[in-house]
Amino acid sequence: FSGSTSLFKCLATALTPPIAPLSRLASMKVFSAVSAKSASFGKKKASGSGSQPSSSTAYAKSAVYGSAAAPNTNDPDADGYDPNGISGAGPSKFSNAGIPTNNKETKRMIKKEFMSICPFIAVHSRIPVLYASFWTSFREIALASPYFDPPTRELMCVAVSKANHCTLCTQGHSFIASAMGVGKEATLINSNQLSDLPSQEIIDLVKWSMNLADGRPASLCEPGPLATGAGVVFIKHYTNRVCSSMIPGTSLDPFSELALKKSGFGERIVKAILIGKVKIPKTPGESLALLPLSAVSDIPDSAEGLPEKLKFAAGHEPIARALLRLMESINYLVDQFLSPDFKPAFFAAIADWDGTIQGGCRVKKNAPPSEESGEWDQTVDAKVKAAKLENAKYPLEPSLFRFCLQIAMSSHRITRADLKRVRKECGSAVSDDDLLAVVCFASFWASAYVTSAVVARGAEEVGEAAAAAAAAVGAGGEGKAPVSEQSQGKKTAA
Repeated sequence: FSGSTSLFKCLATALTPPIAPLSRLASMKVFSAVSAKSASFGKKKASGSGSQPSSSTAYAKSAVYGSAAAPNTNDPDADGYDPNGISGAGPSKFSNAGIPTNNKETKRMIKKEFMSICPFIAVHSRIPVLYASFWTSFREIALASPYFDPPTRELMCVAVSKANHCTLCTQGHSFIASAMGVGKEATLINSNQLSDLPSQEIIDLVKWSMNLADGRPASLCEPGPLATGAGVVFIKHYTNRVCSSMIPGTSLDPFSELALKKSGFGERIVKAILIGKVKIPKTPGESLALLPLSAVSDIPDSAEGLPEKLKFAAGHEPIARALLRLMESINYLVDQFLSPDFKPAFFAAIADWDGTIQGGCRVKKNAPPSEESGEWDQTVDAKVKAAKLENAKYPLEPSLFRFCLQIAMSSHRITRADLKRVRKECGSAVSDDDLLAVVCFASFWASAYVTSAVVARGAEEVGEAAAAAAAAVGAGGEGKAPVSEQSQGKKTAA
Protein backbone atom coordinates (compact mmCIF):
# COMPACT_ATOMS: atom_id res chain seq x y z
CA PHE A 1 0.00 0.00 0.00
CA SER A 2 2.98 2.32 0.54
CA GLY A 3 3.62 2.64 -3.19
CA SER A 4 6.95 0.84 -3.06
CA THR A 5 7.73 -1.67 -5.78
CA SER A 6 9.86 -3.87 -3.50
CA LEU A 7 8.95 -7.53 -3.60
CA PHE A 8 9.17 -7.78 0.18
CA LYS A 9 6.51 -5.16 0.78
CA CYS A 10 4.25 -6.57 -1.91
CA LEU A 11 4.38 -10.05 -0.38
CA ALA A 12 4.07 -8.70 3.16
CA THR A 13 0.85 -6.98 2.16
CA ALA A 14 -0.46 -10.03 0.32
CA LEU A 15 0.26 -12.36 3.24
CA THR A 16 -0.93 -10.04 6.02
CA PRO A 17 -3.80 -11.59 8.01
CA PRO A 18 -7.02 -9.82 7.04
CA ILE A 19 -8.17 -6.71 8.87
CA ALA A 20 -5.10 -5.05 10.27
CA PRO A 21 -5.82 -2.27 12.80
CA LEU A 22 -6.96 0.99 11.27
CA SER A 23 -4.06 2.74 12.96
CA ARG A 24 -1.90 0.90 10.43
CA LEU A 25 -4.12 1.93 7.54
CA ALA A 26 -4.03 5.52 8.75
CA SER A 27 -0.26 5.57 8.21
CA MET A 28 -0.69 4.48 4.62
CA LYS A 29 -1.50 6.75 1.72
CA VAL A 30 -4.72 4.91 0.94
CA PHE A 31 -6.43 6.05 4.13
CA SER A 32 -4.83 9.41 4.84
CA ALA A 33 -7.94 11.28 3.70
CA VAL A 34 -9.95 10.19 6.72
CA SER A 35 -8.67 10.35 10.29
CA ALA A 36 -8.67 6.86 11.76
CA LYS A 37 -6.25 7.01 14.66
CA SER A 38 -8.05 4.56 16.92
CA ALA A 39 -6.25 1.21 17.02
CA SER A 40 -9.34 -0.76 17.97
CA PHE A 41 -12.43 -1.53 15.91
CA GLY A 42 -15.92 -0.36 16.63
CA LYS A 43 -14.99 2.41 19.06
CA LYS A 44 -16.52 5.72 18.16
CA LYS A 45 -14.00 8.55 18.13
CA ALA A 46 -14.73 11.26 20.65
CA SER A 47 -15.80 14.65 19.35
CA GLY A 48 -13.08 17.24 19.30
CA SER A 49 -14.83 20.17 20.92
CA GLY A 50 -18.21 21.60 21.69
CA SER A 51 -21.08 19.91 23.42
CA GLN A 52 -21.57 16.18 23.09
CA PRO A 53 -24.51 14.38 21.48
CA SER A 54 -27.41 13.66 23.77
CA SER A 55 -27.11 10.44 25.75
CA SER A 56 -30.13 9.01 23.99
CA THR A 57 -28.53 9.59 20.61
CA ALA A 58 -25.26 8.13 21.85
CA TYR A 59 -27.11 5.04 23.04
CA ALA A 60 -28.97 4.67 19.75
CA LYS A 61 -25.64 4.72 18.00
CA SER A 62 -23.90 2.51 20.55
CA ALA A 63 -25.52 -0.68 19.28
CA VAL A 64 -24.29 0.09 15.77
CA TYR A 65 -20.89 1.60 16.45
CA GLY A 66 -19.99 -0.90 19.14
CA SER A 67 -19.42 1.48 22.06
CA ALA A 68 -20.33 0.53 25.61
CA ALA A 69 -22.51 3.57 26.22
CA ALA A 70 -25.67 2.98 28.23
CA PRO A 71 -28.91 4.95 28.11
CA ASN A 72 -29.40 7.77 30.58
CA THR A 73 -33.07 7.63 31.41
CA ASN A 74 -32.74 10.70 33.65
CA ASP A 75 -31.78 12.98 30.77
CA PRO A 76 -34.75 15.36 30.34
CA ASP A 77 -33.63 16.32 26.83
CA ALA A 78 -32.85 12.79 25.67
CA ASP A 79 -34.98 13.02 22.54
CA GLY A 80 -34.42 16.70 21.87
CA TYR A 81 -32.22 18.65 19.48
CA ASP A 82 -28.51 18.20 19.88
CA PRO A 83 -26.48 21.44 19.57
CA ASN A 84 -23.93 19.69 17.37
CA GLY A 85 -26.50 19.25 14.63
CA ILE A 86 -27.13 15.55 15.26
CA SER A 87 -30.73 14.63 15.76
CA GLY A 88 -31.76 13.08 19.05
CA ALA A 89 -32.95 9.82 17.54
CA GLY A 90 -33.56 8.02 20.82
CA PRO A 91 -33.06 4.30 21.43
CA SER A 92 -33.60 2.06 18.43
CA LYS A 93 -36.98 0.37 18.06
CA PHE A 94 -35.18 -2.74 16.87
CA SER A 95 -33.66 -5.40 19.09
CA ASN A 96 -29.93 -4.97 19.61
CA ALA A 97 -29.54 -8.74 19.89
CA GLY A 98 -27.46 -9.97 17.00
CA ILE A 99 -25.80 -6.64 16.13
CA PRO A 100 -22.04 -7.28 16.06
CA THR A 101 -20.10 -5.11 18.50
CA ASN A 102 -16.73 -6.20 17.15
CA ASN A 103 -15.30 -7.60 13.94
CA LYS A 104 -14.16 -10.98 15.24
CA GLU A 105 -16.52 -13.25 13.31
CA THR A 106 -16.36 -11.16 10.15
CA LYS A 107 -12.56 -11.17 10.25
CA ARG A 108 -12.51 -14.93 10.69
CA MET A 109 -14.63 -15.49 7.56
CA ILE A 110 -12.62 -13.02 5.47
CA LYS A 111 -9.36 -14.65 6.55
CA LYS A 112 -10.72 -18.04 5.52
CA GLU A 113 -12.32 -17.11 2.19
CA PHE A 114 -10.54 -14.03 0.86
CA MET A 115 -6.92 -13.28 0.16
CA SER A 116 -6.22 -10.25 2.34
CA ILE A 117 -7.51 -6.89 3.33
CA CYS A 118 -8.27 -4.39 0.58
CA PRO A 119 -9.03 -0.69 1.07
CA PHE A 120 -12.66 -1.03 0.02
CA ILE A 121 -13.12 -3.65 2.76
CA ALA A 122 -10.97 -1.91 5.37
CA VAL A 123 -12.86 1.35 5.16
CA HIS A 124 -16.04 -0.39 6.38
CA SER A 125 -14.35 -1.91 9.42
CA ARG A 126 -14.75 1.24 11.51
CA ILE A 127 -18.35 0.19 12.20
CA PRO A 128 -18.96 -3.53 12.93
CA VAL A 129 -22.55 -3.63 11.67
CA LEU A 130 -21.52 -2.00 8.39
CA TYR A 131 -18.48 -4.22 8.13
CA ALA A 132 -20.52 -7.41 8.52
CA SER A 133 -23.28 -6.34 6.12
CA PHE A 134 -20.86 -5.19 3.41
CA TRP A 135 -18.80 -8.37 3.60
CA THR A 136 -21.99 -10.43 3.41
CA SER A 137 -23.07 -8.64 0.22
CA PHE A 138 -19.63 -8.81 -1.35
CA ARG A 139 -19.22 -12.49 -0.53
CA GLU A 140 -22.64 -13.64 -1.71
CA ILE A 141 -22.34 -11.73 -5.00
CA ALA A 142 -18.68 -11.95 -5.95
CA LEU A 143 -17.53 -15.17 -4.31
CA ALA A 144 -20.35 -17.57 -3.47
CA SER A 145 -22.90 -17.30 -6.27
CA PRO A 146 -22.95 -20.37 -8.53
CA TYR A 147 -23.63 -18.33 -11.67
CA PHE A 148 -20.78 -17.13 -13.94
CA ASP A 149 -17.22 -18.26 -13.42
CA PRO A 150 -14.75 -16.04 -11.50
CA PRO A 151 -12.85 -14.85 -14.62
CA THR A 152 -16.10 -13.60 -16.20
CA ARG A 153 -17.03 -11.73 -13.02
CA GLU A 154 -13.59 -10.14 -12.89
CA LEU A 155 -13.93 -8.87 -16.45
CA MET A 156 -17.29 -7.36 -15.54
CA CYS A 157 -15.63 -5.68 -12.53
CA VAL A 158 -12.87 -4.28 -14.75
CA ALA A 159 -15.51 -2.94 -17.13
CA VAL A 160 -17.53 -1.16 -14.44
CA SER A 161 -14.40 0.27 -12.78
CA LYS A 162 -13.17 1.52 -16.14
CA ALA A 163 -16.53 3.19 -16.82
CA ASN A 164 -16.44 4.89 -13.40
CA HIS A 165 -12.81 6.06 -13.83
CA CYS A 166 -11.83 4.36 -10.55
CA THR A 167 -8.08 3.83 -10.88
CA LEU A 168 -7.71 1.81 -7.70
CA CYS A 169 -10.39 -0.73 -8.60
CA THR A 170 -9.36 -0.90 -12.26
CA GLN A 171 -5.78 -1.79 -11.34
CA GLY A 172 -6.82 -4.25 -8.66
CA HIS A 173 -9.29 -6.15 -10.83
CA SER A 174 -6.96 -6.10 -13.82
CA PHE A 175 -4.32 -7.87 -11.74
CA ILE A 176 -6.82 -10.42 -10.42
CA ALA A 177 -8.06 -11.01 -13.99
CA SER A 178 -4.47 -11.66 -15.01
CA ALA A 179 -4.12 -14.16 -12.18
CA MET A 180 -7.21 -15.94 -13.52
CA GLY A 181 -5.85 -16.15 -17.04
CA VAL A 182 -7.87 -13.35 -18.64
CA GLY A 183 -5.31 -10.57 -18.39
CA LYS A 184 -5.38 -10.00 -22.14
CA GLU A 185 -9.14 -9.47 -22.07
CA ALA A 186 -8.77 -7.00 -19.17
CA THR A 187 -6.19 -5.07 -21.19
CA LEU A 188 -8.59 -4.89 -24.14
CA ILE A 189 -11.32 -3.51 -21.87
CA ASN A 190 -8.96 -0.91 -20.39
CA SER A 191 -7.95 0.20 -23.89
CA ASN A 192 -11.60 0.35 -25.08
CA GLN A 193 -11.04 -2.39 -27.67
CA LEU A 194 -14.22 -4.24 -26.79
CA SER A 195 -14.79 -5.61 -30.28
CA ASP A 196 -11.53 -7.58 -29.99
CA LEU A 197 -12.73 -9.60 -26.99
CA PRO A 198 -12.69 -13.35 -27.72
CA SER A 199 -16.42 -14.10 -27.76
CA GLN A 200 -19.69 -12.34 -28.44
CA GLU A 201 -20.98 -13.43 -25.05
CA ILE A 202 -18.13 -11.62 -23.26
CA ILE A 203 -18.58 -8.56 -25.48
CA ASP A 204 -22.29 -8.43 -24.63
CA LEU A 205 -21.66 -8.85 -20.90
CA VAL A 206 -18.94 -6.18 -20.80
CA LYS A 207 -20.98 -3.65 -22.76
CA TRP A 208 -24.00 -4.37 -20.59
CA SER A 209 -21.93 -3.91 -17.43
CA MET A 210 -20.68 -0.55 -18.71
CA ASN A 211 -24.26 0.56 -19.54
CA LEU A 212 -23.36 0.67 -23.24
CA ALA A 213 -25.57 -2.14 -24.55
CA ASP A 214 -28.87 -1.68 -26.35
CA GLY A 215 -30.35 -4.73 -24.67
CA ARG A 216 -29.74 -7.43 -22.11
CA PRO A 217 -27.30 -10.27 -22.97
CA ALA A 218 -28.89 -13.66 -23.61
CA SER A 219 -26.84 -15.19 -20.80
CA LEU A 220 -28.89 -13.10 -18.35
CA CYS A 221 -32.33 -14.33 -19.39
CA GLU A 222 -32.82 -16.50 -16.30
CA PRO A 223 -33.49 -14.98 -12.84
CA GLY A 224 -30.45 -16.56 -11.14
CA PRO A 225 -27.82 -15.37 -13.64
CA LEU A 226 -29.52 -11.97 -13.82
CA ALA A 227 -29.37 -11.57 -10.03
CA THR A 228 -25.66 -12.44 -10.06
CA GLY A 229 -24.73 -10.37 -13.10
CA ALA A 230 -26.64 -7.33 -11.86
CA GLY A 231 -25.26 -7.95 -8.38
CA VAL A 232 -21.69 -7.79 -9.70
CA VAL A 233 -22.50 -4.51 -11.46
CA PHE A 234 -24.12 -3.15 -8.29
CA ILE A 235 -21.35 -4.11 -5.86
CA LYS A 236 -18.71 -2.72 -8.20
CA HIS A 237 -20.50 0.60 -8.61
CA TYR A 238 -20.77 0.73 -4.84
CA THR A 239 -17.10 0.00 -4.12
CA ASN A 240 -15.98 2.35 -6.92
CA ARG A 241 -17.80 5.19 -5.19
CA VAL A 242 -16.57 4.31 -1.72
CA CYS A 243 -12.97 4.10 -2.93
CA SER A 244 -13.15 7.30 -4.98
CA SER A 245 -14.77 9.17 -2.08
CA MET A 246 -12.74 7.94 0.87
CA ILE A 247 -9.45 7.06 -0.82
CA PRO A 248 -9.24 9.51 -3.75
CA GLY A 249 -6.41 9.61 -6.24
CA THR A 250 -4.68 6.42 -5.07
CA SER A 251 -3.82 3.08 -6.60
CA LEU A 252 -3.61 -0.38 -5.09
CA ASP A 253 0.06 -0.86 -5.87
CA PRO A 254 0.71 -4.32 -4.34
CA PHE A 255 -2.07 -5.84 -6.46
CA SER A 256 -1.06 -4.12 -9.68
CA GLU A 257 1.28 -5.70 -12.19
CA LEU A 258 3.38 -2.53 -12.10
CA ALA A 259 4.33 -3.23 -8.50
CA LEU A 260 5.33 -6.81 -9.23
CA LYS A 261 6.84 -6.53 -12.70
CA LYS A 262 10.41 -6.61 -11.34
CA SER A 263 9.95 -10.15 -10.06
CA GLY A 264 8.08 -12.76 -12.01
CA PHE A 265 8.54 -15.12 -9.06
CA GLY A 266 6.81 -12.71 -6.68
CA GLU A 267 3.96 -12.22 -9.10
CA ARG A 268 3.48 -15.98 -9.41
CA ILE A 269 3.32 -16.35 -5.62
CA VAL A 270 0.69 -13.65 -5.22
CA LYS A 271 -1.37 -15.06 -8.09
CA ALA A 272 -1.14 -18.55 -6.59
CA ILE A 273 -2.52 -17.23 -3.29
CA LEU A 274 -5.35 -15.52 -5.14
CA ILE A 275 -6.32 -18.59 -7.13
CA GLY A 276 -6.11 -20.77 -4.03
CA LYS A 277 -8.58 -18.57 -2.14
CA VAL A 278 -10.94 -18.33 -5.10
CA LYS A 279 -11.08 -22.11 -5.41
CA ILE A 280 -12.13 -22.61 -1.78
CA PRO A 281 -15.73 -23.91 -1.86
CA LYS A 282 -18.17 -21.32 -0.51
CA THR A 283 -21.69 -22.19 0.54
CA PRO A 284 -24.20 -19.55 -0.65
CA GLY A 285 -25.92 -17.83 2.25
CA GLU A 286 -23.41 -18.90 4.90
CA SER A 287 -22.42 -15.31 5.72
CA LEU A 288 -25.99 -14.19 6.43
CA ALA A 289 -25.65 -15.35 10.04
CA LEU A 290 -23.11 -12.58 10.73
CA LEU A 291 -25.94 -10.07 11.02
CA PRO A 292 -29.60 -11.01 11.57
CA LEU A 293 -31.76 -8.62 9.58
CA SER A 294 -34.15 -8.32 12.53
CA ALA A 295 -31.41 -6.50 14.45
CA VAL A 296 -31.62 -3.45 12.19
CA SER A 297 -34.97 -3.72 10.42
CA ASP A 298 -38.49 -5.09 10.64
CA ILE A 299 -38.86 -5.88 6.92
CA PRO A 300 -39.12 -9.52 5.77
CA ASP A 301 -35.79 -11.33 5.47
CA SER A 302 -36.50 -12.52 1.94
CA ALA A 303 -36.68 -11.23 -1.61
CA GLU A 304 -40.14 -9.90 -0.79
CA GLY A 305 -38.53 -7.12 1.23
CA LEU A 306 -36.56 -5.73 -1.72
CA PRO A 307 -37.45 -2.21 -2.87
CA GLU A 308 -38.13 -1.59 -6.55
CA LYS A 309 -34.56 -0.52 -7.32
CA LEU A 310 -33.18 -3.82 -5.99
CA LYS A 311 -35.70 -6.20 -7.56
CA PHE A 312 -32.96 -7.47 -9.87
CA ALA A 313 -31.64 -9.52 -6.92
CA ALA A 314 -34.90 -11.43 -6.40
CA GLY A 315 -33.74 -14.33 -8.58
CA HIS A 316 -31.13 -15.51 -6.08
CA GLU A 317 -32.25 -15.53 -2.44
CA PRO A 318 -28.80 -15.25 -0.75
CA ILE A 319 -27.96 -12.15 -2.78
CA ALA A 320 -31.37 -10.61 -2.08
CA ARG A 321 -31.04 -11.18 1.66
CA ALA A 322 -27.45 -9.91 1.71
CA LEU A 323 -28.38 -6.66 -0.02
CA LEU A 324 -31.25 -6.18 2.41
CA ARG A 325 -28.75 -6.33 5.27
CA LEU A 326 -26.46 -3.76 3.70
CA MET A 327 -29.37 -1.47 2.82
CA GLU A 328 -30.95 -1.58 6.27
CA SER A 329 -27.62 -1.25 8.09
CA ILE A 330 -26.86 1.92 6.15
CA ASN A 331 -30.37 3.27 6.72
CA TYR A 332 -30.09 2.47 10.41
CA LEU A 333 -26.81 4.40 10.62
CA VAL A 334 -27.86 7.56 8.80
CA ASP A 335 -31.25 7.70 10.52
CA GLN A 336 -29.37 8.40 13.76
CA PHE A 337 -28.30 11.88 12.68
CA LEU A 338 -29.91 12.94 9.38
CA SER A 339 -33.24 14.72 9.21
CA PRO A 340 -36.30 12.85 7.90
CA ASP A 341 -36.25 15.06 4.80
CA PHE A 342 -32.72 14.17 3.73
CA LYS A 343 -33.27 10.79 2.08
CA PRO A 344 -36.42 11.76 0.13
CA ALA A 345 -34.63 14.88 -1.12
CA PHE A 346 -31.66 12.79 -2.26
CA PHE A 347 -33.88 10.30 -4.09
CA ALA A 348 -35.71 13.16 -5.81
CA ALA A 349 -32.39 14.73 -6.89
CA ILE A 350 -31.21 11.56 -8.67
CA ALA A 351 -34.61 10.40 -9.93
CA ASP A 352 -34.04 11.69 -13.48
CA TRP A 353 -30.39 10.56 -13.61
CA ASP A 354 -29.58 8.11 -16.42
CA GLY A 355 -26.67 6.52 -14.55
CA THR A 356 -23.84 8.03 -16.60
CA ILE A 357 -20.84 9.71 -14.98
CA GLN A 358 -21.21 13.49 -14.80
CA GLY A 359 -18.79 16.40 -14.81
CA GLY A 360 -16.07 15.33 -17.21
CA CYS A 361 -12.66 13.99 -16.20
CA ARG A 362 -11.09 13.91 -12.77
CA VAL A 363 -9.96 17.33 -11.56
CA LYS A 364 -6.18 17.69 -11.61
CA LYS A 365 -4.34 19.68 -8.99
CA ASN A 366 -4.30 23.45 -9.69
CA ALA A 367 -6.03 22.90 -13.04
CA PRO A 368 -8.77 25.35 -14.07
CA PRO A 369 -12.24 23.78 -14.25
CA SER A 370 -13.38 22.68 -17.68
CA GLU A 371 -16.60 23.94 -19.24
CA GLU A 372 -18.26 20.58 -18.58
CA SER A 373 -17.18 20.45 -14.94
CA GLY A 374 -18.28 24.05 -14.43
CA GLU A 375 -21.75 23.24 -15.74
CA TRP A 376 -21.91 20.20 -13.48
CA ASP A 377 -20.97 22.27 -10.42
CA GLN A 378 -23.80 24.64 -11.25
CA THR A 379 -26.18 21.69 -11.59
CA VAL A 380 -25.16 20.43 -8.15
CA ASP A 381 -25.69 23.91 -6.68
CA ALA A 382 -29.17 24.01 -8.17
CA LYS A 383 -30.04 20.55 -6.80
CA VAL A 384 -28.81 21.49 -3.32
CA LYS A 385 -30.89 24.66 -3.39
CA ALA A 386 -33.96 22.79 -4.65
CA ALA A 387 -33.70 20.30 -1.78
CA LYS A 388 -34.50 23.11 0.71
CA LEU A 389 -32.57 21.48 3.54
CA GLU A 390 -31.36 24.75 5.05
CA ASN A 391 -32.82 25.05 8.53
CA ALA A 392 -31.64 25.85 12.03
CA LYS A 393 -32.10 22.34 13.37
CA TYR A 394 -29.92 20.63 10.79
CA PRO A 395 -27.45 23.31 9.65
CA LEU A 396 -24.93 20.84 8.25
CA GLU A 397 -27.19 19.02 5.84
CA PRO A 398 -26.65 21.18 2.72
CA SER A 399 -22.93 20.37 2.91
CA LEU A 400 -23.60 16.65 3.36
CA PHE A 401 -26.22 16.74 0.62
CA ARG A 402 -23.79 18.25 -1.86
CA PHE A 403 -21.23 15.60 -0.94
CA CYS A 404 -23.80 12.85 -1.50
CA LEU A 405 -24.61 14.16 -4.98
CA GLN A 406 -20.91 14.25 -5.84
CA ILE A 407 -20.49 10.66 -4.63
CA ALA A 408 -23.51 9.46 -6.57
CA MET A 409 -22.95 11.07 -9.95
CA SER A 410 -19.32 12.23 -10.11
CA SER A 411 -17.32 10.31 -7.51
CA HIS A 412 -14.34 10.15 -9.87
CA ARG A 413 -13.93 13.93 -9.48
CA ILE A 414 -13.76 13.92 -5.67
CA THR A 415 -10.41 15.08 -4.34
CA ARG A 416 -8.85 15.38 -0.92
CA ALA A 417 -9.87 19.03 -1.00
CA ASP A 418 -13.53 17.99 -1.15
CA LEU A 419 -13.07 15.76 1.90
CA LYS A 420 -11.29 18.52 3.80
CA ARG A 421 -14.05 20.97 2.95
CA VAL A 422 -16.76 18.65 4.26
CA ARG A 423 -14.80 17.96 7.45
CA LYS A 424 -14.20 21.67 7.96
CA GLU A 425 -17.84 22.64 7.39
CA CYS A 426 -19.15 19.87 9.66
CA GLY A 427 -16.47 20.10 12.32
CA SER A 428 -16.89 17.89 15.39
CA ALA A 429 -20.65 17.63 14.86
CA VAL A 430 -20.15 14.83 12.33
CA SER A 431 -17.68 12.13 13.31
CA ASP A 432 -15.66 10.05 10.89
CA ASP A 433 -18.11 7.21 11.49
CA ASP A 434 -21.02 9.47 10.55
CA LEU A 435 -19.19 10.62 7.42
CA LEU A 436 -18.52 7.00 6.45
CA ALA A 437 -22.23 6.24 6.87
CA VAL A 438 -23.12 9.13 4.56
CA VAL A 439 -20.63 7.93 1.93
CA CYS A 440 -22.06 4.41 2.07
CA PHE A 441 -25.62 5.74 1.86
CA ALA A 442 -24.93 7.75 -1.29
CA SER A 443 -22.86 4.96 -2.83
CA PHE A 444 -25.51 2.33 -2.14
CA TRP A 445 -28.48 4.15 -3.60
CA ALA A 446 -26.57 5.57 -6.57
CA SER A 447 -25.49 2.01 -7.39
CA ALA A 448 -29.06 0.78 -7.01
CA TYR A 449 -30.33 3.45 -9.43
CA VAL A 450 -27.61 2.71 -11.99
CA THR A 451 -28.02 -1.05 -11.82
CA SER A 452 -31.80 -0.94 -12.06
CA ALA A 453 -31.45 1.25 -15.17
CA VAL A 454 -28.98 -1.21 -16.70
CA VAL A 455 -31.28 -4.15 -15.94
CA ALA A 456 -34.34 -2.39 -17.35
CA ARG A 457 -32.62 -1.73 -20.66
CA GLY A 458 -33.71 -4.30 -23.19
CA ALA A 459 -35.96 -6.20 -20.77
CA GLU A 460 -38.81 -6.36 -23.29
CA GLU A 461 -36.57 -7.88 -25.95
CA VAL A 462 -35.44 -10.55 -23.48
CA GLY A 463 -39.04 -11.29 -22.63
CA GLU A 464 -39.87 -11.82 -26.31
CA ALA A 465 -36.82 -14.09 -26.72
CA ALA A 466 -37.83 -16.15 -23.70
CA ALA A 467 -41.39 -16.47 -25.04
CA ALA A 468 -40.06 -17.62 -28.41
CA ALA A 469 -37.86 -20.22 -26.71
CA ALA A 470 -40.80 -21.50 -24.69
CA ALA A 471 -42.91 -21.74 -27.87
CA ALA A 472 -40.14 -23.72 -29.56
CA VAL A 473 -40.12 -26.20 -26.68
CA GLY A 474 -43.90 -26.53 -26.89
CA ALA A 475 -43.67 -27.19 -30.61
CA GLY A 476 -41.16 -29.99 -30.07
CA GLY A 477 -38.13 -27.93 -31.02
CA GLU A 478 -34.64 -28.15 -29.60
CA GLY A 479 -35.53 -25.75 -26.77
CA LYS A 480 -33.11 -23.14 -25.48
CA ALA A 481 -30.38 -22.22 -27.96
CA PRO A 482 -26.71 -21.98 -26.97
CA VAL A 483 -25.65 -18.63 -25.58
CA SER A 484 -23.77 -17.63 -28.72
CA GLU A 485 -26.78 -18.42 -30.95
CA GLN A 486 -29.19 -16.61 -28.64
CA SER A 487 -26.94 -13.57 -28.65
CA GLN A 488 -26.69 -13.56 -32.42
CA GLY A 489 -30.46 -14.03 -32.82
CA LYS A 490 -31.23 -11.19 -30.43
CA LYS A 491 -28.77 -8.93 -32.26
CA THR A 492 -30.37 -9.72 -35.60
CA ALA A 493 -33.88 -9.10 -34.27
CA ALA A 494 -32.81 -5.77 -32.83
